[in-house]
Amino acid sequence: MSSEALLSKIRNGESLSQKEMIITVLLLSGPSIMAQLTTVIMQYLDAAMVGRLGSSQAASIALVSSSTWLIGGQIAAWLLGFNILIAHEIGAKRDERARSLMKHELLWLAFLTLTLTLICVTLSPYLPRWLGGHADIIKDASMYFRIYGLSLLFVGLTRGCAGMIQSTGDILIVAVLNVIMCLLDVIFNAFFIFPSHTFFFLPGMNLGVTGAALGTAMSYVVGGLTLLIYLCFISDKLKLRADEHFHFNLEDTTEALRLSLPVSFNEFVYGSAQMMLTRIISPLGPLSLATHSFAVTAESICYMPGYGIQLASTTLIGQSMGAKRKELAKQFSRLILTLGMSLMTLTGLFLFIASPFMMSLFTTNKEIIHLGVRVLRIEAFAEPFFASLLVSTGICRGGGDTLTPSLSELISMWGIRIPLALLLTPHFGLTGAWIAMCIQLISVGLFMIIYLHTNRWMKLEV
Repeated sequence: MSSEALLSKIRNGESLSQKEMIITVLLLSGPSIMAQLTTVIMQYLDAAMVGRLGSSQAASIALVSSSTWLIGGQIAAWLLGFNILIAHEIGAKRDERARSLMKHELLWLAFLTLTLTLICVTLSPYLPRWLGGHADIIKDASMYFRIYGLSLLFVGLTRGCAGMIQSTGDILIVAVLNVIMCLLDVIFNAFFIFPSHTFFFLPGMNLGVTGAALGTAMSYVVGGLTLLIYLCFISDKLKLRADEHFHFNLEDTTEALRLSLPVSFNEFVYGSAQMMLTRIISPLGPLSLATHSFAVTAESICYMPGYGIQLASTTLIGQSMGAKRKELAKQFSRLILTLGMSLMTLTGLFLFIASPFMMSLFTTNKEIIHLGVRVLRIEAFAEPFFASLLVSTGICRGGGDTLTPSLSELISMWGIRIPLALLLTPHFGLTGAWIAMCIQLISVGLFMIIYLHTNRWMKLEV
């Protein structure tokens, strides 16, 4: 049975067996996990390609990577409210209203990303110095961040259109396009980063770190425009209809932004804490900064199932709530939490065992590999609790509760991770910062397990 057929049973009020519920979660999570996998592969390839240039070049990207995560997280957050409402309207079989919300989201997306582009370009000469970067990496770091800022419209289109398409339950196209973007990222990076004939007969522009930024930006251009075309002209439920005209509705926009605000706050808390962590690690030198960046990238393959299930859970819970099926939403929440934690327990075990191999993919520097293995093995113990945080956040968002995950992130990041990192890093170096990260994830993960079982996350009217 297809995912659309199973989602139709939710919308039509039909009962689902335990087996059908599991199949629904897996069908929706599978493409999402594949989409996350291709994104992770892109990060691996970027890191490996830049790692070939040397530790200073890798450190220049690592210096501003927390800032790019902050900006990207803000874009995703400010679009999420629209996607939650779209899933809700699809679940209630109000497709025309869902299409109206889609148009509002695209208008807001353009305004948001162009504003952020102006901010990023303005700040790019100063940001690397504020983050404590060494003099030899500031120029490359500034250029990388500027190019990233100029690509934000297409980053927004990629994330926004993917989110809207996923809200309808049509997740496969997003997964397929992520694979294509991954391949394009390799080709563009090979062309922009290295000299000609580095890879067989391929020409090259030998732009180094600047080339890495351009390669990633070009893959977003292709991905964003392709998803926009699919959304507006091919998508079954959201494609444009000639007889439907756009009328701006302040109430719809306000409701979507109300849902997005706590998520934006959550992303700001997370992103600013990551920037602060970068500021704490920077004085340790380029080697520790490069190790931190490589280790974060290496770990990302392990929390990929959590993010994939998070995306699927928002759709499932949102459509169940929209169909006024509160008990079904509760059943899905328990199933999704169990599945997410089980999968990431396995990936945590993989991280502990395979960390030497994973670090060796990015560099041949023995010091970086040794230090990276040490911090990754510490982080492996936090993976099941990180899964709890990720999937619980998706469940809460689907139920309309975007505030609680945000507050838990604020308290744990700035009340646990940053103070512990400030305390431990001067004595234990990079290892101290990752011990702080591990303790924070375990704490917030345990809290979200308890909160999920209270069912207080079910905020949308049913």
